[in-house]
Amino acid sequence: MFRAICLNTVRDCPGCRLIELNYTFFIQAINFIILLVVLERVFYRPVRSFLSERNRHQKDCLNAAERDRVEMDTLKREYQKMLHQARDQAQQVQAHIIRQAEQKAVERLAMVKAEQNTLLSEAREQLDLEVRAIHGTLSPAIHDLADEIVKRVTDRQD
Repeated sequence: MFRAICLNTVRDCPGCRLIELNYTFFIQAINFIILLVVLERVFYRPVRSFLSERNRHQKDCLNAAERDRVEMDTLKREYQKMLHQARDQAQQVQAHIIRQAEQKAVERLAMVKAEQNTLLSEAREQLDLEVRAIHGTLSPAIHDLADEIVKRVTDRQD
């Protein structure tokens, strides 16, 4: 009834009857199609949906990682900017404190010099008063002594 299909190039090959076209062939074909439909619904769809979900999750994770990296770079730049500003501010404060300390040192030095000059002039005045007092008390004695020395020197020469 049905002729067999031979896949070989030789037409008249008695052992080349590989597929016979009869009702079993059609039943096997229908069974194969049913198997494909069942595999599609039971296995291939869940696997494809799992793989697509996994790919979507991976893309989401990569996008989130990229957003986090961009945010981290932004925060790092802000941190470095704040750190630079803090260093500049600390240097300004340090320079201000040094200027104030130098100014106070100059003021103290001027105050000490003024006090030193005052003490020195007071000491000189005190010394002048004492020298005058000593001159006043010693002057008559020195004149007496000088007269005595002159008298003795003149007595010896005679």
